[in-house]
Amino acid sequence: MYSSGMFARLAFAVAINVEPDILIVDEALSVGDAAFQAKCFNKFKELREQGVTILFVTHSTDLVIKYCQTAILLNEGVKLKNGECKETIEEYRKLIVNTARKDTELIEKKQIKDTSSKTSFYNNLKEKLNLNPNPVIYGTLEAEIIDFGIINNEGIVTHQIYHNEEYILQLTVKFNEAIIDPIFAYSIKSVEGLELTDGDVEDKILEIVKSHDDFTDVLQEINNWAVMYHLTPMRLNLLEWYEFDRNKTLLEIGGGCGAFTGMFAEKLEQVKVVELSRRRSEIIYQRHNKYDNLEILVGNLNDMEIKQQFDYVTLIGVLEYAGKFTE
Repeated sequence: MYSSGMFARLAFAVAINVEPDILIVDEALSVGDAAFQAKCFNKFKELREQGVTILFVTHSTDLVIKYCQTAILLNEGVKLKNGECKETIEEYRKLIVNTARKDTELIEKKQIKDTSSKTSFYNNLKEKLNLNPNPVIYGTLEAEIIDFGIINNEGIVTHQIYHNEEYILQLTVKFNEAIIDPIFAYSIKSVEGLELTDGDVEDKILEIVKSHDDFTDVLQEINNWAVMYHLTPMRLNLLEWYEFDRNKTLLEIGGGCGAFTGMFAEKLEQVKVVELSRRRSEIIYQRHNKYDNLEILVGNLNDMEIKQQFDYVTLIGVLEYAGKFTE
């Protein structure tokens, strides 16, 4: 019996070894592990350089952005869009939320909203930014983000984001209808349109760890890099080889979303985790609450009186912002 991943490997291996003029890949790469997928996409690049036409069928918008030159959007056998990848993906996103509107209707509604919302009360942060003159707007218009800005640590509105710096995302939202418990989200993308992160990624991770013990199927289907990063077992390769003493204790400073916590709990007698974020602490708990030898502490290390001596202390992923945890 072959698993779906083994079938995918076999089919792809056969296809690429017959020197095709046109290679059609229909969702085959949604199965298999990350290493297999990486090999496949490296082969994609080789074939493309050789002039092979590749027809890649997928629901992963990130893969389309990264590997394709043009994109076609099909719905129930009807071609809705054929063109540049970013534009086609925006049409796809409209389609999946079922809120597509005619452009003329959106423009008329937006003009009405803008004239009523520009008052002296708002800071007009967006006027300080170079905005896209043709934004893609869709939704029910029950609420609107009418002003926004990214503010750096000097209090200046900016459109440039640098590694290891802190920023404030400020929004002004107009509610046209009563909404209970609204959620505000954002995404950060590369110039090519590849999604690097989004504002509700930890909500997605929490939902997954609450409902799954094994993330294999989830990782095969999801196209969000941030979620994959936090949940992939491949990160364990950093430390899984190390021979911990089973009778020792460990302090994990900065547990994140628990990528290593479960492994530590399996290998050691006692594990104590310190995590600043309450949301991430909840993710760790939901992910690893089966371990009786695990304790999770929420807060800053400076504010805690931990008198216990530990045999191991880890700072994985914390060194770049260690000042937040301790002086």
